[in-house]
Amino acid sequence: VGIISSITLSLIPTFVFYSKFIVPEMYMTCFILITLWISLNIFEKGRKKDYIVGGIFCGLTTAIKYNCLPLILALIIAHIFNKKKNRIITKNFFLMLILFPIGHLIGNPYAFLDIKELLTSFARITTNYKLPEGSTQKTSGFSHLQQIKDIYYSILPKIIGIYTLKLALI
Repeated sequence: VGIISSITLSLIPTFVFYSKFIVPEMYMTCFILITLWISLNIFEKGRKKDYIVGGIFCGLTTAIKYNCLPLILALIIAHIFNKKKNRIITKNFFLMLILFPIGHLIGNPYAFLDIKELLTSFARITTNYKLPEGSTQKTSGFSHLQQIKDIYYSILPKIIGIYTLKLALI
């Protein structure tokens, strides 16, 4: 399957044309996948090294492009739903949160020379997705958050109810 997909990818003219450009999205995608893989390891195993690597790679990802800042939520959610821990707040969790800015510092050391500009850049990301004044659109770029909230409040109770019914019948 890997050989067939690589041959197919190498024959598509668009990919061949754009392969000569070095853009940060390629590195960003790689680090996003590594961070998501590590968050899966945190969810399943919860080892200390997973927290260390997860915090560093998530910081490196945001150093490449600030748009990846919400990726830290994947690590936090994986930690929350890890069944092997007995508390929500653990040493490993704090270690991951401390290593996140350290990973960012490794990837973008100049960001911390001007903290005000760093925070302004993070804030600018959110304003880039807002609707302009006088827009006739009904939703903004963050409308998906409202959809997620709607799904959470409408579907989750049904899933919990079905799961509870299954447990009751066992």
